[in-house]
This record gives sequence, structure tokens and C-alpha cells, in this order.
Amino acid sequence: SAFLQLMPTYAGTVGLAAVAAFLPSIAMISNIVGKLVLGWLADAVGPRNATLCGFGVGVTAFALFLASNGNVGMVMVAAALFGVVTVNVPLLVRSAFGSKDYGTLFSYVSIGTSLVGSLGISVYGFLFDRFGSYDPGLMLGIGTGVASAALLLVGMAAAKRLMGAAHVRSGAVQAEEPAF
Repeated sequence: SAFLQLMPTYAGTVGLAAVAAFLPSIAMISNIVGKLVLGWLADAVGPRNATLCGFGVGVTAFALFLASNGNVGMVMVAAALFGVVTVNVPLLVRSAFGSKDYGTLFSYVSIGTSLVGSLGISVYGFLFDRFGSYDPGLMLGIGTGVASAALLLVGMAAAKRLMGAAHVRSGAVQAEEPAF
């Protein structure tokens, strides 16, 4: 996320310049742990549910940054939680649509997520310039996490219906069932 790149600047705006450079490091180290934990969780409860948990952690991280009021401990916990967040996009694509045409489908999804993600730092910068605070950007992060969770649920349900209809049309008796 773009906010990772802005953590040092955010820290300076809330009076935590002394730990500004440390926050992205905390997030990056916890990202390693997050990938392992969310990978294990995806195996245990499915990619959709693991990703929903990841969105929950991300929303919590943004909320902690927002509520921290310059509390160094709270900001460090928020940075660690922020780092845990990882999106299981490859697993979600395979789960939703199966293995057939996976390479093509995943490339389209990757292009979309990259394009949307590339706007993030500009949006945070614009909001900071407009309001003089990172709070609106943090609120946007919370809203984006909640909206992403809702869209994930809707998208996975739509993919399940789409795949079911495709299997009926193809006459497949034992079709590959996406794992939700």
C-alpha cells in the first residue's frame, strides 16, 4: 500500500520523528510473518476467509494510526499490523475461477490491482495537501478496507454462479469446483 511509503512523513506529523524511519521497517518485517500466517490461514479456512481476516487487520491498523494521537507504542503496533496485511490475489483468482485460463485471468487482475494501487500515493498526498493531516487518508483506508471486504464477498459469489453456469453449459459432469 502507498501508506507504507508515507509512514515516516506521517510519524513526523504526529510528533514521532524519532521513530519515523523505524515504522516502515516494522511493517516490512511483519509483512514476512503476515504472508506466512495468511498463507496458513488460507489453507485452513480458504482464501476468501483469510483475505477477509487480512482486510480486518488492515482496517484495525488504519484505525490505530488514526486514534494514536502520537502514542509511539500504538503507532508501532499499527505499523506491525499494517505489515501483516497481504492480499491473497493469486489464491483468490484460482479459488474463484479454477485453474483453467488462470494465467490470463490473473494477468488481468494484476493489471487492475496495479493500476488502482499506483493511484494510492497520489490520493494520500492530495488529501494531506488539502486537509493538512493524514487523518482523511487513514479514514479512506478504513473505508477502502470495508468496501474491499464487501466487494470480495459479492465478487466471490458472482464467480461461483458464473463458474456453475459455465459448467452446466459445457456439460461437465464432474467439474472442478472452486474452493471458497
